[in-house]
Amino acid sequence: MRRTSIATAVLAGSALLVSGCSGDADEPVSSGAVTPSSTSGAAPAPAGDPQAGGAYLQVEPGSASTQPVIATKSKGGSSFTLTAVRRIGPDRVVVEGLASRSQPNAFNEQGYFGAEHPIDGGGHFGGLSLKRSGDTSTYLPVRSQDRTCQCTVFHPELEKPGTPEPVYVVMSAPAGAGPVTVTVDAVGTFSNVPIS
Repeated sequence: MRRTSIATAVLAGSALLVSGCSGDADEPVSSGAVTPSSTSGAAPAPAGDPQAGGAYLQVEPGSASTQPVIATKSKGGSSFTLTAVRRIGPDRVVVEGLASRSQPNAFNEQGYFGAEHPIDGGGHFGGLSLKRSGDTSTYLPVRSQDRTCQCTVFHPELEKPGTPEPVYVVMSAPAGAGPVTVTVDAVGTFSNVPIS
């Protein structure tokens, strides 16, 4: 009788363990909390935003090195070549390009005291803002609930300062079409940038 009880308990535990590994881990968990990503006028998170409990947002930037160049800015040994600003949701865009850093944290968001360095000694491509003519809002990088930038994270062992690297950042953005101004804190401002 005792062996039967132990075997039943082991089987029940195994079934629970296997059901937890069924491949359904891609289903987002809705928490209801959304981190604002604009200084004013931020729209609620779209249904496809993981913060809203929708499908996961998967940004797969194209190969920035083969995209047309919009413009390049340099300052203090760092440079950024802007290759695209693409609409990925009603109030989201992805900014893509090639960054060459003078130091590990050259493109970090300045004055932000959140989860800046998810990897010790690394940095992230989060020091950007976006504006549109006639709109008083400043749009910022999207952050997850743990305040991590939804952007390229530089791993100190893989990416070295001075090497051009493909980068992206998901930004909140005004709805609709029209050119925007993208400011990259480390290198300067890109004006009249089309959203594709």
